[in-house]
Amino acid sequence: LFVVFGASGRLGRCVVEELSRRGLPCRAVVRDPAKANWGEGVEVHQADLTQADSLPAAIAGATHVIMAAGGFSTLGLFQRHQHPRLVDGEGVMSLVRAVKEIEGCKLIISSSLFVTRPNTFTAFMINTISGGAMRWKAVSDQYCREAGIQYCIVRPSHLVETVSAQNLIIAQGDEVGGEVTRSDVAYILVEAALSDQCTGCTIDVTSSDKRLTERCSEPSRDPAILFAGLAKD
Repeated sequence: LFVVFGASGRLGRCVVEELSRRGLPCRAVVRDPAKANWGEGVEVHQADLTQADSLPAAIAGATHVIMAAGGFSTLGLFQRHQHPRLVDGEGVMSLVRAVKEIEGCKLIISSSLFVTRPNTFTAFMINTISGGAMRWKAVSDQYCREAGIQYCIVRPSHLVETVSAQNLIIAQGDEVGGEVTRSDVAYILVEAALSDQCTGCTIDVTSSDKRLTERCSEPSRDPAILFAGLAKD
């Protein structure tokens, strides 16, 4: 059973659609069930990342949990359920603890590039505008690595709403840039959940970047090629 957090968001919806396309059992976790308009085969569950006591029931029976939610605060203006500290930080860490209680459950986190580059202009601007989203993602990413669970952290480049790319590139080290569609990130999140090669790894995904390094995969959509030779955290 795949459990998707942030299922009513733009990335989360793509993840639910990817799982449904493959015929994989899916539970879509949302704060507001009124936003749940998927067809048959998708179980809807109401829970809130900022309410830790709501998480165990949300992931009961899960084999894989995909964290596709993200907080956002515009220049300090936010609601509780949107603040990066409560969602990307404390919310994700609460989810890690809940996953740890389920033997064999694997957590896949959608994080972001630039989380390890706080002094760059891009990270500075995102942190300033979003209320520190990059800082809190970095904290919860490291918490996950040290928690003793099965996991994979996926760091997408700039998210766009264009047609899926013919090929994707997987890298490590938070060194690439470029852009990638949300549907392609959803594809990678599901593949990372299913792949043992990705367990215990942090991977970066992009579809276009001129600054590719030797730690990048060959451009492809084949997981066997994309995930070949990944280094564990």
